[in-house]
Amino acid sequence: MQLDLIQFSELCRKASANSNSGSFIINFIQKIDKYQWEAGTRNILNGESDYFYCSRPSKEFSFAAAGPLISITGGITADYSEASALLERLKKRIISNSGLFKNLTYPFFIGTVKFPSSKRESLWEEFPYSDWFVPEIALFNKNSEYFLIVNALYYRGIERALELRLHDLSAPNETSTTPLPVKANKFHSGPALNDWTNRLKTAFENIAEKRISKIVLARYADLTLEKEAPVPSLLASLEDSYKECYSFCRHRGNSFFFGASPEKLFSVDNNLLETDALAGSFPRGVDHASDLALENELRSDPKNLREHHNVIEFLIERLSGISSGIDFNKFPEIKKLSNIQHLYTPIKAIIKEGISPFTIIGELFPTPAVCGTPRTASERLIEEIEDFERGLYAGTLGWIGLNNSAEFFVGLRSAILKENNLRAFAGCGIVDGSDAETEYSETFLKLKPILSLFNYETVN
Repeated sequence: MQLDLIQFSELCRKASANSNSGSFIINFIQKIDKYQWEAGTRNILNGESDYFYCSRPSKEFSFAAAGPLISITGGITADYSEASALLERLKKRIISNSGLFKNLTYPFFIGTVKFPSSKRESLWEEFPYSDWFVPEIALFNKNSEYFLIVNALYYRGIERALELRLHDLSAPNETSTTPLPVKANKFHSGPALNDWTNRLKTAFENIAEKRISKIVLARYADLTLEKEAPVPSLLASLEDSYKECYSFCRHRGNSFFFGASPEKLFSVDNNLLETDALAGSFPRGVDHASDLALENELRSDPKNLREHHNVIEFLIERLSGISSGIDFNKFPEIKKLSNIQHLYTPIKAIIKEGISPFTIIGELFPTPAVCGTPRTASERLIEEIEDFERGLYAGTLGWIGLNNSAEFFVGLRSAILKENNLRAFAGCGIVDGSDAETEYSETFLKLKPILSLFNYETVN
């Protein structure tokens, strides 16, 4: 059922007249066709406005949001009370036609949170520690149904806002002609193997002394590109190669944080929470027989099983206080990506009444899959050992709906692009029994999704 915009505008005017304040948020949803959705998405990705984009081809899901209408940022804290309070205030001051679309769950409040660190590098200066916004425009696709979502302040008028956004869906689209892979003039990765081995010695000492049982340490690869990289083409390539993953990009200012993450932090819909334990990795085989042999080895490898069980135990402990009916399989599954396979255990639980998505983020983020256990001790040791800012790498990105539905994922297999400089990241879990050279090799395997988009020769 399509909304009569004139009737909707009249409803907005009456609501404002009956209120002491005209500061309403208008949330207008309209069905569009595939062509309009494709055109609008291209315009967002090729435009200059800040945006958030995410796609999961295997789930027939994509979402693009641009032009923050209302936003709030915060410093390093596990307390998201200000963002939570803002969202609750907005929900009390909103007029929406969402009721015309039965059971439609869609993003309204978009958020990103960096990995906790006191380090500050100019590379990440355009991204606050936590960053939340209501977009002016969003394009949403679920199961081949396409929607335009326009948010506006009442006193600016929904009619003009919608007129502008519908124009966005039919305007000519600029597309990049730069072919992939993009050529890079310089390549540098750090830390080098000797330095990496020394850092792991510090980690092993802390494990032996029982200060921690696991820590996740990260490395990076820097590229200086010959010319500007076409972000829409990079995303399209990632979507094509990693259909099970969250292909994403958060654009802010002159910076793009993008990647193809295999790891869900959590999703909530109708109080059903779903999360993933994803830890423990082996490469893929060159053929079916070798791939199956590696899979079987991964299933029985003591080091990887310890790493995986650490994540499960953490998630169960954290969920026990905010949920009931926690359910998961005793034996992990295998998640296969094009270049790597992981131990994988889906977990489901019923969230208790009154628990908000912000509370869940505070409980689960960062997980042992990107940090370690115990969490606080691992965070401190990462801060001591690593000499660079992770930023949104190993951070979390996602959205919250008006009905407290939510979905967040972890910023893995990712990179930050700023002008012609790119830094890609990868990490691995260190437990008792880990081998420095093996883990070093694993990081290059995890860098492959990003580095394969570029052509580079010089290594220093």
